[in-house]
Amino acid sequence: MWRHFQAPARRAAGLGLLRSNASLPSMRPPMTVHAHFSTEAPRKVKKSKVPQRSDPHLRVRLVPMFDDNYGTVPVILVNALTVLMDHHVGFLVIDEANQHVVAVDPAQPSAMIPVLEEELSKPGREFLGILTTHGHADHCGGNVAIVDKFPDLLVAGPHNEVIPRVTKSLKGGEEFKIGAMTIEVLAVPCHTKGHLAYLISGDPSTPPLLFPGDTLFVGGCGS
Repeated sequence: MWRHFQAPARRAAGLGLLRSNASLPSMRPPMTVHAHFSTEAPRKVKKSKVPQRSDPHLRVRLVPMFDDNYGTVPVILVNALTVLMDHHVGFLVIDEANQHVVAVDPAQPSAMIPVLEEELSKPGREFLGILTTHGHADHCGGNVAIVDKFPDLLVAGPHNEVIPRVTKSLKGGEEFKIGAMTIEVLAVPCHTKGHLAYLISGDPSTPPLLFPGDTLFVGGCGS
């Protein structure tokens, strides 16, 4: 499944600012997203008045999870909004300026915890919370093990779904802080009744990061 989504080798240079720790298909190690990329041929576009650069404070690590139906398009620029589309992928958002870490949908502890431990081995770094988009096991199934391993976390999720270890129930429309990161909550019911998406920002002068859960799939909507 992964090969279907891989860019041809001749386009690899076009991925520019995307850094991968190793080649993916077999081991599928975590990837670090630093900026926008596209596998399409360059084309002329009208200049936008909206800032196009990435948030200098935030770094995103993609943590592949589960072996079935795997595919990911890490970053796409859509109307100046950075969209992270996942299918069985968990995310770590690292605020490099303030040394804070937040996980989004860390469903598989065996994949996520080693990456968390690697990030937390850096001096002064703190793991502050989990953002859960919806109550399906392939998105919230790691909450219990991760909270047991890292106590006192904020765990946010939909108010009308069963989210393990939830400490902050959300309906959509809320805005709150985790460390210095601003989290804006969007209600996006359809895939599930209470499905949420999260906009995360560190630098207000740049577009926020959108984590839509299963509202967006690779190549289409989550329905």
